[in-house]
Amino acid sequence: MGKEEQSVTLMFEGYAMLILADMPIRKASILLRCNEKSLVCILHYWVNKAVEEDDLRDVQSLSIDETSFKRGQSYVTVIIDAWRRRVIDVEPDRGEKTVIDFSYKLEEKGGSCEKVVFACRDMSKAYRAGIPYSFPNAKHTIDKFHVKKLLLDAMDAVQRSEQQEQKSKLLHLGR
Repeated sequence: MGKEEQSVTLMFEGYAMLILADMPIRKASILLRCNEKSLVCILHYWVNKAVEEDDLRDVQSLSIDETSFKRGQSYVTVIIDAWRRRVIDVEPDRGEKTVIDFSYKLEEKGGSCEKVVFACRDMSKAYRAGIPYSFPNAKHTIDKFHVKKLLLDAMDAVQRSEQQEQKSKLLHLGR
């Protein structure tokens, strides 16, 4: 492949990546007049290259949460650099081992587990044990979404209880 052809291909791939950031592969393939398989190859190549070259030496704050897919049957753990607000890893499954596996990746990519001073997680026990083991200097917090959900659930329970009590009093007075 000549230098000019390589340049055109690189420009096309860059444009394809911009398009793929905002639309599904099927629609992008129609717009770019390119088959979906080629776009998937381009996407995999550039994403994997970016992941391999990612420098994590400045990571000091983590946010760790899981998400499900395939109708809630499978889980992945999403790990975010909380200060830079960017996803830095996605691990299969969830749990203590998942956090430990990420800590090794962090070290391999120039980061330091001792430099992590903050770790925000959900309320599950899955990550609780892995964080102090992997990030000994990190202060733990529970993310506000889960705290808010707990508070709202508690408020609903109190409200239902009060409504039942009120109904009971009204029934008793009516007799």
